Amino acid sequence: MRLDYVVKRIGIFLLCVWVAATVNFILPRVEPGRGAVQGGGQLWEQYFSYLSDCLRFDFGYSSSSYPTRVNDMIATALPWTVALLVTASLIAWVLGCLLGAVLAWPRSPSLVRLIGPPIMALQALPYYLFGLLLMWVFVFRLGLFPLMGGYTGGTFPGPRVDFALDILHHAILPALSIVLVGLGGWSLLTRVGQIVSGGVLVEQVFAYPGIGRLLTISIRNSDYNLLGGVVFIIIVGVSLATLILDLVYPLLDPRIRIGRA
Repeated sequence: MRLDYVVKRIGIFLLCVWVAATVNFILPRVEPGRGAVQGGGQLWEQYFSYLSDCLRFDFGYSSSSYPTRVNDMIATALPWTVALLVTASLIAWVLGCLLGAVLAWPRSPSLVRLIGPPIMALQALPYYLFGLLLMWVFVFRLGLFPLMGGYTGGTFPGPRVDFALDILHHAILPALSIVLVGLGGWSLLTRVGQIVSGGVLVEQVFAYPGIGRLLTISIRNSDYNLLGGVVFIIIVGVSLATLILDLVYPLLDPRIRIGRA
């Protein structure tokens, strides 16, 4: 792999992170009613101090949950989101590859060919809308899954089999809404950003205790430190995943001319 290709992709990653940090710094300071910071020198000092904090992933205190630090809130919610998205993404990728292979097989069963196009068409649906449909069918009509949350209220968390099964029971519908919608579009492995943004919205539908919940809390309470921290983490995650794909995909597919990328 050529060095200029790697340097270019890393440069794009750093640019995205810098833009995200800059936007997070500017937006709260230009909102009507909050008042702009007076003094150009003071503003630049705050800006460079903010960039330094972002490099250390230090987002300060949450105004809506003071004296809890934003870092602690993100650290609590992030594993839920990562587990949900990684599981759903892997399942969607595996099933998508299998579905594509079966559909391309001349002797595939007629039933598979019949359900193939509707599954492919699901990728046009928003994740949250399909999540509401699954909720109506499997929660309100059939009563097979819980309505919301990451585990049953009142349960004491711990490394136990019953608690793990309870978490899995609560995660099935959110993951299923991501998997079924993403199933038809996983042949090119190019939906990293859409999976993340869709997963955040799905978390809202099912009141899942992940990053999406923190995003809602920050917006509802005008908690700018929490909002900036969550948005920054999401953009860094998506940009990092894109960078990894950009570096790995040419190695997996020799038809790609990385020198011209």
